[in-house]
Amino acid sequence: AGAPNAATTSCFSAVVREPLSGQEAVMPIGGNVYHAITGYKQAIGGMMAVHEAMPDQVDKLLGFDRTVFLPTRSVSLNELEEAMERVVAPESMSKLGKIVYEEDERLSSIVGSFPTKVDSKRSIELGAPEVPVIDDIIREYCEDFSDALADGVVLQKEAVAVSNETAENHVVALITGGGSGIGRAVAKRLAKGFWGGSDGRGSDIDGNALKVALVLAGRRPSPLTETKAICEEVAKEAGIAIDVV
Repeated sequence: AGAPNAATTSCFSAVVREPLSGQEAVMPIGGNVYHAITGYKQAIGGMMAVHEAMPDQVDKLLGFDRTVFLPTRSVSLNELEEAMERVVAPESMSKLGKIVYEEDERLSSIVGSFPTKVDSKRSIELGAPEVPVIDDIIREYCEDFSDALADGVVLQKEAVAVSNETAENHVVALITGGGSGIGRAVAKRLAKGFWGGSDGRGSDIDGNALKVALVLAGRRPSPLTETKAICEEVAKEAGIAIDVV
């Protein structure tokens, strides 16, 4: 959430950061120029993973060449702008700062010549996290640096879909805020089964046990992943068949 630096490629963060703060963002390169990016969490996590890797693992994977490239995702300024508009609620769009393109063709040519596809296999094998979709990168920024957002900027609620096939063969519960607190507690209880269905005890009209399906919704993927693992363990101990998404 700091101020932009003088590097030309800083526009790949500024195109999101400045509008979210209500400020105008002037882009010196074209909107269709691609550049390799990562999220700040993934950058820190990757450096920590490589730093803390066991020496024998490093020797086995890297040998004499200690060079590793952290995972990245190739995106354009236009794609980042579109992703931001998907993350921000429609009623908040008027609160965003304007994005202005004042392209310097020379700068666009220079940035466009940078590598955009990086072989990060070695760092991933050492435990570096892969880069999520750009919508999630932006959402994580908004949630972790909410004080940097302009007043009135609200995020779009994440949509969760359940297929008809799942609904017919399962008892299904959608749990909002499933990453922590009451939401996680409810998810753990429902993972034990014996609810819903024709008899209110998790069975269909023929008395057959229905599979439990829990749909977890929340703002951050990491806590939801933790809740998913907890629910699967709870269901296993209770002898309940379960799907958690």
